[in-house]
Amino acid sequence: MIGHSFDGISSHNFGGVQVRTDETLVNLVEDWSRVRSPSRAARRRRQGHRQNIARVQVPKPDVFMVGNIMVGHPETIAKVLAAASPRPSHGLEEVE
Repeated sequence: MIGHSFDGISSHNFGGVQVRTDETLVNLVEDWSRVRSPSRAARRRRQGHRQNIARVQVPKPDVFMVGNIMVGHPETIAKVLAAASPRPSHGLEEVE
């Protein structure tokens, strides 16, 4: 695959479809795993108390098709391309 990269966006071709990855396609979610009691933390948060809730970025699970161009986060594109590429049989033939 021939690829080009600029400003966090890379581009290559896969089966005639131009594939572009973009690092900025992320969702901002709250990580409540460091909170002992989520219901208590939510109540205290509404009262204005600071809680131990982290905001983390996770890749968007969506891939967008714009004409003949596929755009998505690099991790999501990697999953899509892995699922779409043919898997080798490793010499295991089906017996009829």
